Amino acid sequence: MVGIQSRIKEVKSLLSNNDSLDVCTVGIWGMGGIGKTTLAKAVFKRLSSNFDASCLLNNVREKSEQKDGVDQLQKTLLKEILKEENLSIDSTSVRERLSRTKVLIVFDDVSDSRQIKDVAGDNLRYGDGSRIIVTSRERSVLMKAVRERKYIYQVEKLKTDDALRLFQFHAFNDNSPREEYTELSARAVKYAGGIPLALEVLGSLLFPCENKDEWEDVLSTLRDYPNEEIQNTFRVSYNRLGRNAQEVFLDIACFYKGKRIEDVKKMVDFGQLHGGSHAADGIRVLRDRSLISIDSEWETIDMHDLVQEMGRAIVRKQCIEEPGRRSRLFIDEDVYHILKNNTGTKKVQAIFFVIRQQNLDHADFTKMYNMRLLSVTDLRSFWEINTLSLSLPNSLRYLLWQGYPLKSLPPEFSLENLVELHMPYSKVTQLWNGGQNPVNLKAIRLIHCRHLTALPNLSGSPNIERINLHGCESLVEIPSYFKDLDKLTYLNLSWCKSLKYLPEMPDKLTYLDLSWCKSLKYLPEMPGNIEFLSLNNSGIKELPSSVWSHQKISSLKSKLKVSRAISKYGGFSLEKYWELPRGIDELNFSRRKMESLFCLTKLILKDCINVVSLPPSICKLKSLEEIDLSGCFALKVVPSNIYKLTNLKKLNFFRCLELQNFPQPAGPVGLLSLEVLELGCSGILEIPEYLICSTSLWVNLTQSQIRSIPALPVAHLYADGCESLKTVSSSRTAITQCWNRYELLQEQLTFYNCRSLRFDADARSCIMVDSQLRIMRVATASSKLKEEKKHYKLRIMQGATASSKLKEKKHYKKFSEPLVAIALPGYKIPKWFVHQNEGASINVRLPANWFREGFLGFALSFVASKFIVLRGLQFRCKYNFKTEEGESHEINCSFNCPCRDGDFPGCILCGRHVFVLYKDLEYEEGAKWSSSFYNRVTEVFVYFCGVYINWGLIRRLSCEVIRCGICLLYAEDAECLG
Repeated sequence: MVGIQSRIKEVKSLLSNNDSLDVCTVGIWGMGGIGKTTLAKAVFKRLSSNFDASCLLNNVREKSEQKDGVDQLQKTLLKEILKEENLSIDSTSVRERLSRTKVLIVFDDVSDSRQIKDVAGDNLRYGDGSRIIVTSRERSVLMKAVRERKYIYQVEKLKTDDALRLFQFHAFNDNSPREEYTELSARAVKYAGGIPLALEVLGSLLFPCENKDEWEDVLSTLRDYPNEEIQNTFRVSYNRLGRNAQEVFLDIACFYKGKRIEDVKKMVDFGQLHGGSHAADGIRVLRDRSLISIDSEWETIDMHDLVQEMGRAIVRKQCIEEPGRRSRLFIDEDVYHILKNNTGTKKVQAIFFVIRQQNLDHADFTKMYNMRLLSVTDLRSFWEINTLSLSLPNSLRYLLWQGYPLKSLPPEFSLENLVELHMPYSKVTQLWNGGQNPVNLKAIRLIHCRHLTALPNLSGSPNIERINLHGCESLVEIPSYFKDLDKLTYLNLSWCKSLKYLPEMPDKLTYLDLSWCKSLKYLPEMPGNIEFLSLNNSGIKELPSSVWSHQKISSLKSKLKVSRAISKYGGFSLEKYWELPRGIDELNFSRRKMESLFCLTKLILKDCINVVSLPPSICKLKSLEEIDLSGCFALKVVPSNIYKLTNLKKLNFFRCLELQNFPQPAGPVGLLSLEVLELGCSGILEIPEYLICSTSLWVNLTQSQIRSIPALPVAHLYADGCESLKTVSSSRTAITQCWNRYELLQEQLTFYNCRSLRFDADARSCIMVDSQLRIMRVATASSKLKEEKKHYKLRIMQGATASSKLKEKKHYKKFSEPLVAIALPGYKIPKWFVHQNEGASINVRLPANWFREGFLGFALSFVASKFIVLRGLQFRCKYNFKTEEGESHEINCSFNCPCRDGDFPGCILCGRHVFVLYKDLEYEEGAKWSSSFYNRVTEVFVYFCGVYINWGLIRRLSCEVIRCGICLLYAEDAECLG
């Protein structure tokens, strides 16, 4: 009964989450072997004494399908509840007696809602307060049985620790671990994947083994010959599927586990024998039967490893001796076998094949004339052109051949049925010469086909929607008939370095990428539906006037080597994103032009080295969310009415060397929406006090000329190398205002090599006081978040709807783990650290009842010198908790050295620096230990060191920790500060 207590509690909560006088039905849903029956029996055993009568009906599905099975189930039900034999469910007196009896009934393993009605009778009424539990592999069955969706409890896989204990109980006849079998046990548990039945069967299978070699033999055998008992459990669900759902299941098991759901739907429909779009319905059925799950965050399809193994075994058993007689081929050796021996047949529908080291001189697929999907990936770089004799079946609807070795497709291959053609990194020079009629072709992808000199004739492909020719370096021109491809919406020609001619584009084109087309000098007029146009680093010298008049264009990336004023381009209609040419030297936004830019959200003037000022009319761009002026060396003037841009979130003045004065707001109202302020390497001397009114700001001041920092509500502040910085004001008000906001859980402030701060005790003291406030706030917020998560789990137990579950899951998943990291020049640990010691370690005698309610964790501090701040640098803190009885427990805590995101170059620390840190220990390795142990802990030893991690390799740093300290944090202290 490992791991079942919390599940019993959750089901009991659902059973009690109703008016006690109502009859309540709860469904227990999950895949075969997941423990539905075990859970239902455990709940039944706990609760049956609270009812007038109780009955547990096992194997309802199996017994209902037997002769007289329903009658036997009815007799069992009435006998258990009314304590008499030979009663009829249709009898009025029996029904009346049942309506007065408070019952607990379990219908176990129901596969059809009619089975319950057949056994219990139609419109049967039980006594007030009765409870009914129904277990099923099919959610749709339970949906008909319960009153609301929230009364369906889904049984999840066991957590790793519980799975290991259950396995050890059956493998060793107890749950005590065997150290010498640790690795093998982990392999077995991973194979079982948290399914109790598989863990029990596997443990029992290994129990008779006398040594590790026998364990190894059993586990190795399972890879090729799955256990029949486990497989048969899942096979029951497969056998009950309709033909379409079975085909979809086998496709996913063989090819598409972990793939995006939309891609799977498309590929499955390609593989349908007679075409059609039946994948969505099949996926819905499989999800209902617990044979697959959907990752809502990544929108991918997942399938348990053992279920996938069962599906693949079904395909293998279609013909064990000859792979060429199977419907799907997914094992490279099997494909190599049928190609070498030419044993393919009409049974083959799909092949997914990776060529690694095999040598193939011929590949004849023509006998497989029902094959609709062929995916070949050649991982070899030495396969010579024309060394392969190839024949393809005309039935193909999807063809992917990465590294295709020939100059063209086989001349006898007809593309009439082909819908998608993907041949990346191939050696084709011309796909076909003529005579083809690819009327169904919708997508063609020939990326990095470096030898492709000309496109095939696609004028006979009226359904073509997407063409990707990225990296086709030898391609010179695009045919003129492209303007007649009425359904073409996507065209990627990036890195086609030899491309010289581009014809008029079709009207429905929305995406056109011409970046790095160095030989392309002129751009035709753009169609009115264009939304994305990239001309980065292309040879184009001038934009056509139509670009500036389109209403739909939302993204223009244009780094052109031109020098002209934007005012000469005429009216603008760009809506979302605008990246200006580097050579711009004048910005002249007249009123008429600005009115047509009211939807513009991004204005990128990066590296426009001639721009001296922004025009006052910029305030009319009401929708602006980002302004990037990085690298505008000559910029001197920014108008004060920039504060009217109330939607502005990102403002970037990085390397604006001539910009010394930040615009002053007219009053105590700043940029209300600002989230990111980049002033690194700029000439700005001061930041206005009323610049920002938001509550979580990212600010970079690295190597700027800044002299003072006002009380801003910053969560991330990087002021490294600011040698002129002398004053840092406390942001106490801003911190206390967001005291309870548990979505703001990470804060970093760094002042590396700020020499003036080293000699200013007041400024350092202000930062240290700030650090205590920040740590207390984050620790308190972290505690509140954990409390919220407990309530969330309770709501799940009480039956939240699926949509609210998903919404709350996403809500809590977005929060980062709590962290505060502050670094500044100095040699003294803050005074509020009660426990301090010289050197890299400290031993603290803990007070009685230290691990009481309201304990928030530990704050840490140390003084270090003689090291380089780099990305990959980590500070390690090792806690060793000890009891009077000699017990001990270690927790390893790691902190990434605080530094800004992006292209941080690193810096050598000049002199000593103080680090103040906080991290919630519950997120650390080994932290989850019993509270009874911590209540007996009387002392803690803490050791600090630095390590550098590069490509997974850990190297100890010669970092000198001069002094260290820890501070116990409690909620009552936070209340005093907040």
